[in-house]
Amino acid sequence: MYIQFARFSPPRHPVLRLLLGLAGLTLLALFSVVGLFIAAGVALVVAARVLWLRWRFRDGIPQPDVHGPRQGSAESSRVRDDDIIDGEFTVIDHNRRPNR
Repeated sequence: MYIQFARFSPPRHPVLRLLLGLAGLTLLALFSVVGLFIAAGVALVVAARVLWLRWRFRDGIPQPDVHGPRQGSAESSRVRDDDIIDGEFTVIDHNRRPNR
């Protein structure tokens, strides 16, 4: 049993070849225009989202601890300094090579 795969063979008549080429170019142009409309739609959605976020947070992103710690808490006895970052840090030795 011999399986023959379908192959495209262009027509031999020159007018049919021209019409087939024009049909291909028309499809290419159509798909390009559809792609441009899809890209424009995505760009509009992204721009609308950015504008909405700018409008929503026009005064800045609200911070959860705007008025400082509550009275009587452990944090209220500490001095608050906005230049100090509180956290846990690990000292990294730059001379040591990473394990790979």
